[in-house]
Amino acid sequence: MPGDHVPAGLPAGPHRRRQVVQVPGVVAPSALALSSSDPADGAAAVAVTKTITLTFNNALPADAIANVVVVKADGGAVACTNSLDATSKIMTVNPDASLDAASTYIVAYGVTDIYGQTLNGAVNFGTA
Repeated sequence: MPGDHVPAGLPAGPHRRRQVVQVPGVVAPSALALSSSDPADGAAAVAVTKTITLTFNNALPADAIANVVVVKADGGAVACTNSLDATSKIMTVNPDASLDAASTYIVAYGVTDIYGQTLNGAVNFGTA
């Protein structure tokens, strides 16, 4: 065909073969999100012995546990032991001591998933 450039070494004309390369499907990861929390954001009358769980839609690297903190609304930090489950999507935040009664707490997180996506947010709750 006029203007049809054929690289050297390839057959010319209407019977030449076109090479098709198939690439495996690549699915973009979902945007990182907090799927759920226990207690839920805004919960009241939460037990002072409550273990907190944060469930994310994407897996997190092991070092993400260092990026979740619990603070009392007045600014006092709460010592916690954090861990990830086998799926790396559920983080358990276990306060080292009972929380204070009739108090408001904030669970603040700034995590990056295994795809490099970052999510910052907070869950607020009050104790009984």
